[in-house]
Amino acid sequence: MRSTRKLILPIVALLIIASCSGGGGGGGGGQEEQAPPTTGGTETGGTTGSTTGGTTTGTTGGSSGGSADFDVTLDSALTSSERASALGSIDVLESLKINGSTIKGFSEVFGGNSTSSVIRYLEQRVNYIFSESTNYRDRIVSNTPTLIPKFAYYGRNQSRDIWYTSLVGEPNDVRILINNNRVDITSSRIGVVNLGDIFTTSDAITQAITIVHEARHSDCPDGARTSEIQRWLDGLPPIDRSCGQLHGACPGGGGSCDIFPWGPYAIDFIYSFSIAEACTNCTETQKQQGQVNANSVLNSAFDIVGTVNGAYGGPDMTNSTTVRDDL
Repeated sequence: MRSTRKLILPIVALLIIASCSGGGGGGGGGQEEQAPPTTGGTETGGTTGSTTGGTTTGTTGGSSGGSADFDVTLDSALTSSERASALGSIDVLESLKINGSTIKGFSEVFGGNSTSSVIRYLEQRVNYIFSESTNYRDRIVSNTPTLIPKFAYYGRNQSRDIWYTSLVGEPNDVRILINNNRVDITSSRIGVVNLGDIFTTSDAITQAITIVHEARHSDCPDGARTSEIQRWLDGLPPIDRSCGQLHGACPGGGGSCDIFPWGPYAIDFIYSFSIAEACTNCTETQKQQGQVNANSVLNSAFDIVGTVNGAYGGPDMTNSTTVRDDL
């Protein structure tokens, strides 16, 4: 969950940047992304999967004319403002020219030092963008009713939950209906992201950073545990948060934070900081917006200075479809 935190600690730049190229600003921002489960129990999964709302669908790579295209499917139920915001953020993601070689941790996370590396990272993890009001449970289709947990959600990356739903439903041939197509669910990297209500009112830089943050929630490096799937069904909080790179409680309570290195807030910070300090075509306003985001999530990441300086080793950016029976 990407929560709002206000922290201005520019001294961190001395510890993670190799060579400065601008940036500045300060303050706090960010989006709320989700609410935790509020109820347990089970219910019968929906089978209609109908869509309402917008009329324009399909895959888009933005319209900036940049060298890298981010191909992602926009769901037909997006409102006009959500669709416009999604397209605007895609334009930004494609058009920013970033020299990641100057930012510690950038190449380890994105697998390269350029904008095209960021786009490749995203295309592995974000494939579908849903409206805030779209509940994935209404899109699940299967040959027989599937037990699906009942819980509240609020604009988040739902990929882990969708994958867990398919695992619980086997061998019922569970799929999710998107733009009238039955989409196979093969792993947490199905990449379904709901836009939160704050997304459409944020600037395009913050929106782009949010998508980069959400992408990390599609990763399940160690695969799923049967015990964690059962806890999810029972409406209980997870014990092992590695599948979906889930946040936990911040030290001292209040808000949500990464509880291990290289989590979503760490990736969030690295990308934000690269906009502030390593973007060669950003306006001063865009650089300041990147710095604001970097400051706002600094303490939500797990020991960001130690992380990018190798204290915990490199990031595991892989994904596994293994399900381990630990019950």
